[in-house]
Amino acid sequence: MPSTTGSRSSSQACSHAGSLVGDSVQVSWQLRAAGATPHGRHVPVPHLSIRKYETTVRRLFALVAAALLAASLAACGGGGDDATSLPTVTGNMGEKPTVTAPDRDPSKTLVSDVITPGSGAKIAKGDLVVVNYLGQLWRGNKTFDTSYGRAPVSFRLGKDPIITGWVDGLVGKNVGSRILLVVPPDKAFGTKGLPDAGIKPDDTLVFVIDVLGSYTSASSLNGAVASGGGGALPAVTGAADKKPTIKVQTSVNPPAKTTARTVIEGDGATVAKGDLVVVKYVGLSWSTGKQFDSSWDRKEPVSFTLDDSQVIKGWVEGLTGVKAGSRVLLVIPPGSGYGKAGRPEAGIKKNETLVFAVDVLGTF
Repeated sequence: MPSTTGSRSSSQACSHAGSLVGDSVQVSWQLRAAGATPHGRHVPVPHLSIRKYETTVRRLFALVAAALLAASLAACGGGGDDATSLPTVTGNMGEKPTVTAPDRDPSKTLVSDVITPGSGAKIAKGDLVVVNYLGQLWRGNKTFDTSYGRAPVSFRLGKDPIITGWVDGLVGKNVGSRILLVVPPDKAFGTKGLPDAGIKPDDTLVFVIDVLGSYTSASSLNGAVASGGGGALPAVTGAADKKPTIKVQTSVNPPAKTTARTVIEGDGATVAKGDLVVVKYVGLSWSTGKQFDSSWDRKEPVSFTLDDSQVIKGWVEGLTGVKAGSRVLLVIPPGSGYGKAGRPEAGIKKNETLVFAVDVLGTF
């Protein structure tokens, strides 16, 4: 990812997008409708089998959804904006930027301007996208939200509830880019605004977004097999780009402590507690050897904050210290899973030992 200083200049071209795309709903606690912590760390919540419990900000869904449904869908105004009519952005890629909007009326159409170009994959609707961002009001240059200094956020572009301006403005951009978005009200919160976030009716919003990663149903590992499990542990087989197969010896007693074994060794960043982690996984019950969950079957990766408040303890224990790009076998006893209660709605019995094959696609 480029780490050069990014500063808008009048020589840089900007692109304008004018059409409304998909459902419009949002990103952090102000801009995110569901599945986020109050600090915007976690966005799409993990599936039922690994999620510990619903996060508190989910209750904001109705508020944000109502505001967006009420937003004006009036036709976009004319363009004609040049570089001098856009906010100035300074600061290094990956660091919190400084943004100053000019003392003039903002564009009436969505502006998506690449400040620092990236060289990664192009973002498409439906991708799981990981970003850092800063959001300001054009009016008074007041910051209303930022992920810098906390943790990145992730969302499925065009699927999760995000404002239309983000969907239209990010599609087609490259991973590793720093992007300036000027979002008019009709692609944000319209005539209703979002008072809890300090966004007034008809406010134009300004965002600087660092695109850290983008993942699709085709995202996979490319490492060599290091171990297939075996012995008293379940055996994991399958190519790095295919759904793994897990075979459990149900007649053997499972280990009493969380056990992790690397099946495919990656060479990426090391996962730490509190990271935003992107994975694919398969989950089985030890007692039956039957699958109860699979992100592969849903044809999409998932993301979560690696923390006891977000996922079961066994995932924190087993994934901490693993390198991105790895496939890991996790055997999780009841005390680090769902204990005496189990999770009947997910097909997990009480006092069940859980078995997962987890592909760690990225960590941030």
